[in-house]
Amino acid sequence: MTTPAIIATSPADWTYVSEGGQNIVLAYDGPPHPTFSGTALRLRATPTQLDLGGAPEEPVADDPSIAFQARVISLFIPSAFLPLLQSVELDKQWLEELAAKADPNRPLARKTVQRINVKQTRGVLASNLIGSLGWAVEIKPKWGFLPSPYHLSNETRSAKLSRCRFCMHAHYRSVESDTTVNTHYCPLDLYSGNETRVHKALQALCEVWATSDGSTNNLKIFAAGKRVTPSDALSIQALGKEMHLVEYMGLSRSDVLSTLTSAMTNELLPVILDTSILRVLSELQRTLDPLDIEGLAQLWNSSLQSDHSTFGTDIEEVTMEEWVSFSRQYSSWKRNSPKEWGNLASTSLRYYLVAYLLSATFKDCSIIIHFRSGLTPSIAVIDLGPKGVSRFPKWYKLDRDVVRSYIETGDQRASPCID
Repeated sequence: MTTPAIIATSPADWTYVSEGGQNIVLAYDGPPHPTFSGTALRLRATPTQLDLGGAPEEPVADDPSIAFQARVISLFIPSAFLPLLQSVELDKQWLEELAAKADPNRPLARKTVQRINVKQTRGVLASNLIGSLGWAVEIKPKWGFLPSPYHLSNETRSAKLSRCRFCMHAHYRSVESDTTVNTHYCPLDLYSGNETRVHKALQALCEVWATSDGSTNNLKIFAAGKRVTPSDALSIQALGKEMHLVEYMGLSRSDVLSTLTSAMTNELLPVILDTSILRVLSELQRTLDPLDIEGLAQLWNSSLQSDHSTFGTDIEEVTMEEWVSFSRQYSSWKRNSPKEWGNLASTSLRYYLVAYLLSATFKDCSIIIHFRSGLTPSIAVIDLGPKGVSRFPKWYKLDRDVVRSYIETGDQRASPCID
């Protein structure tokens, strides 16, 4: 369903909220409107250096994430955790005015690499999950399991069964950038359901948020509808007000942040322990990726009689009908998913490729928890769009690089990640 044209509102009625690698999000902040009140607008980003002159893009179908959520994701994630999504018509001149208004509030690091694509003709209108009252967090949990040992090579088995993908990847990034990644966050702690471990994970997320000045991708914090940055005294004050904390008279900046992060951890802990959504995500990630990408590459090699250098190339994109068909068969397939390599038939290659793509969606999604005075915190899952087949070669190379880096330079005496 398409809503009325967005030009029914003024660009000044929309406030910049946040952005990722592909989208920029703004929230409606204008006078009451029957369609747009309580909504957020998700717009595609485009590289900053790309020329956006000329006519708008040719009219296209609705954003694929809308149909993907309605027909596929809804079969896996309970509807109570899914935001409302609908298509909205856009106008180039309106978008140009909107971009000019939003840019001053965007992070400099983002403005140098991307901007709003003013030539797009459709956007996605979604529930405004952070609202204009209270405070909210956006957590990107990442991978919530260790792989099965059955399809791992002798070279990687020990590392992959002792350290989770996130922790190895964090080590890899620190080696590649020659910096120290100061985080003790392990997703397996957050997913564990154990109070002590969940508290440790939340504390680690809050600490790295504070020390990175809010630049971490795994935790974003909002107060009264706006993103909070630790170095911004006004946004910190707004967060304290929405959390009903006492004034910070006489406290140093470090003490203020310590008070806030401790309070956030304590508020989030019972919510994380009580919700079922993390268990759902972990189970989906694990059962949709039973082979690990190593096993998937081996299956590719044996099925097509090709070496690993060609893994993931020349694959037909997954159609919506194929996504739907796969999703309906998932429960039966999960019950019968083979553990031993010898049980895998070459005819199952396409099935495992599609499964891995869907697992990647659940590995990369985020959850938003919104706190409002007197109300039960609300929880929603976002960033659930489909992944494209073109990513397979990149994923396979990254997996090899990450694990090799950990094997060669990682602290082998570090405490293992516990699944």
